[in-house]
Amino acid sequence: MTGVSPLSDFDRLSRLVPLSGCDVLDIGAGDGATAAQMADAGARGTGLEVDAARVARATAQHGSKITMREGRAEALPFPDAAFDLATLFFSLHHVPVPVLGAALAEVARVVRPRGQVFVVEPLPEGPMFELVRPLDDETVVREAAQARLAAMAGEDPRFALIAREAYTTERRIPELQGFIDRLVGVDPARAARLPAVQDALAARYAAAPRDATGTAVLAQPCVACLFGRV
Repeated sequence: MTGVSPLSDFDRLSRLVPLSGCDVLDIGAGDGATAAQMADAGARGTGLEVDAARVARATAQHGSKITMREGRAEALPFPDAAFDLATLFFSLHHVPVPVLGAALAEVARVVRPRGQVFVVEPLPEGPMFELVRPLDDETVVREAAQARLAAMAGEDPRFALIAREAYTTERRIPELQGFIDRLVGVDPARAARLPAVQDALAARYAAAPRDATGTAVLAQPCVACLFGRV
């Protein structure tokens, strides 16, 4: 697809930040895969997730390669200046809007002076966004996350913008049910809304462009920002 970046989100980070020897916190770590990639690159990776079940699954998958902790972005369970780098891959917009400011204050607290913060956020637009929209319209929370990033870059004395890139990535979805399961796994509240929108999701998925294997391929515009901790 024309205009799609060939870089993965992790590749984008690793080109900007030398990871070897870093103490890294991945906020909203999911299954721990990104924290494990950072560990493979020589970092000491710690992942944060909001519930014990996700922490247990990530720990079972990656063992001692990474450290997983339960907690929330607005109340990070770590001491001051504990990390050289904090990352938020598609997780800032999952922080409730009323506590976005508190979450970034916590990020500033746990990152060492002259450390760095890397944030990747999806924009509220594009085919991938439209596919998910019947189940969860994230327009408001994504716009709030983008506004917070803009404030970090221009107004927040704790952070200095080092790099910003707008780009488009692709999401490949081999089959709909597994994709829905992942969506509900990220936010279990979506399960209650699913029966009412199942047909709309199926129709949008059926209309999505495919590659040669029949896998649905959907574009998602994103913004990546690297900040220095002042």
